[in-house]
Amino acid sequence: GVHVEDHTAPESQITEIIKGSDHWTINAEANDTHSSVTEVLLLYRYSEDNMTWGSWNTFETDSTAPWSWDFDLLNGTGYYEFLSVARDEGDNLEYTNFIADIYEVNEPDININLIIAIVMIVAIVAIVSVIWLGKKK
Repeated sequence: GVHVEDHTAPESQITEIIKGSDHWTINAEANDTHSSVTEVLLLYRYSEDNMTWGSWNTFETDSTAPWSWDFDLLNGTGYYEFLSVARDEGDNLEYTNFIADIYEVNEPDININLIIAIVMIVAIVAIVSVIWLGKKK
């Protein structure tokens, strides 16, 4: 191959998340002005409550375009942030300030809070009905 003098870092961006039942497909775009992108790294971090976030973890490196990953929901339900980092033929690594490109929620199959709310409403209605019917006598 022809050696390319490249001192400009590539850029990448996660473009979409396609949510499947047991994994998400994460797609990214990457480009470089002086040479071509050789690999793109997917980073993720997780939060249970959308307030306290864990540290960034490397998920996987994709070394062939189109840039895509099958992300296993390693932490289960909760919030995930994603960030892509590209590398080019000149071995330049994309500059990152570790701000997520995209974020997504993995919600539980059945929302337990919704069930609790329904049970509470049913209970309140039942209690009110008993009191109200008791007064009518």
